[in-house]
Amino acid sequence: MTDLAVSRSGHDCIVTFVDHMTKSAHWQPRKEIVNTLAFVHIIIDNIVGRHRVPQEVVSDSNVRFHADYWREVARILQTKLLMSTACYPEMNGHSENSNRTVVRYLRGVATHDQALWDDYLPSVEYAYNSSPHRSTKQTSFELDLGYQPHLPLDLITDPQ
Repeated sequence: MTDLAVSRSGHDCIVTFVDHMTKSAHWQPRKEIVNTLAFVHIIIDNIVGRHRVPQEVVSDSNVRFHADYWREVARILQTKLLMSTACYPEMNGHSENSNRTVVRYLRGVATHDQALWDDYLPSVEYAYNSSPHRSTKQTSFELDLGYQPHLPLDLITDPQ
């Protein structure tokens, strides 16, 4: 997601990762321009460390993520690359839904200062992954970990 309000940390976009099996979403605040190697490190730091190297990566056909860029990412990670197209938008529909949800959540929590939206992102991610998904009737945490982790409300109310 691009063209967001610039945060105090200088972030202006969010990179979205979605596990289509567990429906979990991970959002990483970033500056819009990211080179291939930096993006591979984003995946390694945020996905591989939590889950594993993905067997497949589905990406939209956004001009920021052109085919050569993704082919290089897939080569480095040794994973299969699937590009969605305008003809088959449902291929990446869960990512689109999670993007709409993160924007809705951020609007709800960052109303007093939009420049803090990236500070709220970890709490928003936790809330999203703690909510039962319509199709599975379970939370992403339950499907991934086998249980719902406990988090004191004090930790998710205000990041300041």
